[in-house]
Amino acid sequence: MEDLFLKLSAILTGFDDLDPKLGSLYYKELMKASGPPFTALLQTFSSKVLGHAASTGHPASADQPAPAGNPEDLLRENIWNVMDFQILSQAIINLWYTATLKLGNVTWVAPPEAYFDSLLWRAIEAHPPAVSGGYFGYWRYPPEN
Repeated sequence: MEDLFLKLSAILTGFDDLDPKLGSLYYKELMKASGPPFTALLQTFSSKVLGHAASTGHPASADQPAPAGNPEDLLRENIWNVMDFQILSQAIINLWYTATLKLGNVTWVAPPEAYFDSLLWRAIEAHPPAVSGGYFGYWRYPPEN
């Protein structure tokens, strides 16, 4: 199921090179916070978006062809338009971008390393505050690239 979570996260965040270790950490926290609804989201993603047989997780057969359409449209139709799945999807996006999970009455903050690796910094092409990325005085010199 963690591999499904990474695939779903890649579509939701727009980044396809997500850290599997971070994904494993986030998957476990989402399972604790949500449990069966999160599992239902991943099963729906697997069957309705990826076209896998719900029971086996394997690609669709000739009897049950894969869904037609691109994954983003299928996700919008089968997941984003379902309120419970939309709430979970928003929590997943927030988690990857901020390293914070807010879901219902659950608030969880990832370890500092996860915050430094959160997608927010890649998306805005900046570094986290208090992490300069260079030696003292590096800002004095023009960038090398």
